[in-house]
Amino acid sequence: MLLYIKHTKDEKVLDQLLSTEPRFQQIGRTATTVINTVTGSGLKFNTNPEVKNVCEAIEGMKRTARVKGRLEDVRNLMKTMNLTQEQAIAALQIPEDEQVRMQEIIAEMSAT
Repeated sequence: MLLYIKHTKDEKVLDQLLSTEPRFQQIGRTATTVINTVTGSGLKFNTNPEVKNVCEAIEGMKRTARVKGRLEDVRNLMKTMNLTQEQAIAALQIPEDEQVRMQEIIAEMSAT
């Protein structure tokens, strides 16, 4: 669990850990809670069964990172091209599921 937390921001190291360390394939409820508290990674615990596949968690983190990058692209277009958020999203042809996640990230950032 501590290795996971230590390397949370390094996607390549996490991928290597997950592929070479069987103990990282599944984590329990307590570990999920600790990782969420320390890293803010937003892992969702599946109560049935009482394990969480770490690979799924990493995929979720990758999706969030990708959406955050796209959000930065939207902001850059808004600034440089004087576009509205909707126009920038349309110009980048961002899929609807990513748009929803963008709104969630914006709401989270506004709340802090």
